[in-house]
Amino acid sequence: MENDFELWEKGQPEAIRGDVLWKLDTYRLALYFVDIVRGDVRRAKGDEYSDCRSQLLACASSISANIAEGYSRPTPGDRARFYGYALGSTRESIVWYASLRDALGDEIVFARYSHLARLRRLLIAIQKSLHSKLPQGAFTP
Repeated sequence: MENDFELWEKGQPEAIRGDVLWKLDTYRLALYFVDIVRGDVRRAKGDEYSDCRSQLLACASSISANIAEGYSRPTPGDRARFYGYALGSTRESIVWYASLRDALGDEIVFARYSHLARLRRLLIAIQKSLHSKLPQGAFTP
């Protein structure tokens, strides 16, 4: 999967790679995840999975959108709030993948859990860093 990520990175347009936000590993991994989810949503066929597919795509997109919005906020508290939203969407994605396990199979779903766990760890690390800049007890990841 790492090689796929590197190929994906190289294939992104300069308009995306030229933004300072691109330097944030968490953002790149979250954007890549949206592409992964789009493929998985196409593979998960069947009317019974319709709601799960749309919910998964929405929360997967929310991860990178909230990272981008949080990165652009002026205060640690504002940034922490949006990174917290991204963390919540990361955790929500796990639930939607669990709902699609019959449609996608264990191998795909477990690989996505691993990617989401990596995103979760990175987001928690960012939050801990921001937490050190906030008043005591103001924030818990």
